[in-house]
Amino acid sequence: MMVNDKYQEAIKFYDQGIAFAREHYLTNMLLDNLHNKIIVCTDAGLYEMAMHTIELKNLSIDDTNLPEILKTINELGLLYEHMGHLDKAKNQYRLVLKKELDSPSSNFSGKAHINLGNIFNKEGNYNLAKNEFETALALAKTENNFTDIFQIHQSLSVIEKSLGRVSSSLKHAEASIELFNQVQKTKENIAIYSQISELYLELENIEKGKLYANMYASEISDLFDRQEKLNSIGNQYKIDFITSSYFNKIERRLTIYIFLSIIGSMIGSFLLYLLYQHYKKIQIAKLIREQMNSVSFDFEDL
Repeated sequence: MMVNDKYQEAIKFYDQGIAFAREHYLTNMLLDNLHNKIIVCTDAGLYEMAMHTIELKNLSIDDTNLPEILKTINELGLLYEHMGHLDKAKNQYRLVLKKELDSPSSNFSGKAHINLGNIFNKEGNYNLAKNEFETALALAKTENNFTDIFQIHQSLSVIEKSLGRVSSSLKHAEASIELFNQVQKTKENIAIYSQISELYLELENIEKGKLYANMYASEISDLFDRQEKLNSIGNQYKIDFITSSYFNKIERRLTIYIFLSIIGSMIGSFLLYLLYQHYKKIQIAKLIREQMNSVSFDFEDL
């Protein structure tokens, strides 16, 4: 399987980070790099490598670290979803919901409900999908998670349209638009303008349909201009930025460790010097004592 060079480059840097973290016993850094590698491998279609990395991550997680355990279960669910094993994916997301009952503050339930909603939508189970998204929406609102709120309204708009409820679909789409300036301007998020345009056209409101179609075209044009300036490859992870910033992070850490090693060597040398001086003083004192004992012996002979 041919893999984009950018994905291969990212995986290479994450592998370097994993090796560095293991060598220096940096647990959080190790888990972060394993997580990032899993996501990149999953998106690149390197499913065996992603699965192997998940297994390595499971071995690296402390049994008491429930948030990281839940994150890894979610990663496995996403991997199964990409592989087309939807039932296995659903089981993983349900496991997240079950385990989070023991740690309700870990904030993984919302993601699990969103993921379940996406799968039910793919399967055409629109009412089940709607229930999952509505549950996720309530959780996102309590956390003021604007990105999730935006995307959930966008998903509910699609679900309502599939159920033949155009007015309800438009209501959710317009709720997304209200949050548009608070989310990242990606192609997927910009699509909300096109979505609204189509809904207005279905409602025979030609004027507003054209208005939102023009807004969509304008936003897409701006996005492509920004991507060209960033020399983007068009994927949402912007791996160029991830790998370069991560490489700089490793360089900074290496610089710190080299500096600390030099300081440690200097301190060690200084301590050895002090020990040597102390040893010399002991030897001199011992020599003087022996000389004094010798002089004392001479006086006794006299």
